[in-house]
Amino acid sequence: MTVEITLLGGFAVTSDGTPTTEDGWGRRQAAALVKLLALPPGRRMHREQVIDALWPDQTLDEAGPKLHKAAYFTRRALARPNGIGLGLRKSLR
Repeated sequence: MTVEITLLGGFAVTSDGTPTTEDGWGRRQAAALVKLLALPPGRRMHREQVIDALWPDQTLDEAGPKLHKAAYFTRRALARPNGIGLGLRKSLR
């Protein structure tokens, strides 16, 4: 499966040539998670880094479930069950 992410000139994601519509994300934070993970080399960030970026005013305990939900909606939008690794205790893949 090939996933293409465009960040410049507008956000767009295609999965095996099929575009993900704006409604397809289900949650705004799912798209934000993809944008965030598309930036670093190796596409990996520690859980705490992701939480600090997406929910800066919340504790790890408050934001942890939100991160899991964002990852779930991201996998669903991409129709890719393993699209975002859930070794979230250490890092996102």
